Amino acid sequence: MGKRLIKDEISWELGQAYGMTKAIQRFMDHYFDQLKAEYFKMLREINDLDLVDQINDVIYTTKPTRDDCMLMLNLIHQQHMEQIKRNRVDSQIPSKDAKANDERG
Repeated sequence: MGKRLIKDEISWELGQAYGMTKAIQRFMDHYFDQLKAEYFKMLREINDLDLVDQINDVIYTTKPTRDDCMLMLNLIHQQHMEQIKRNRVDSQIPSKDAKANDERG
């Protein structure tokens, strides 16, 4: 059993292109896994129904195109930022329980 020799330069270039394509596919697969994890984390952190409802309306009306994908990702990012803002405001407003405890003490 011997190694098969590449007979011409065209075969060599085709082999290189194939190998590079496979490497790019692996990289993109890894990249999209990271992107998916990032956006799923954002979705889990969005708690307010009105924000989730807006995302829901868009997600189920989009088509599997690059532009619609970008629209969904941008919307998730915007709603996540809005949720963070709301959480900051909520944490600065003392709760009713905290006010009652302050009045007693």
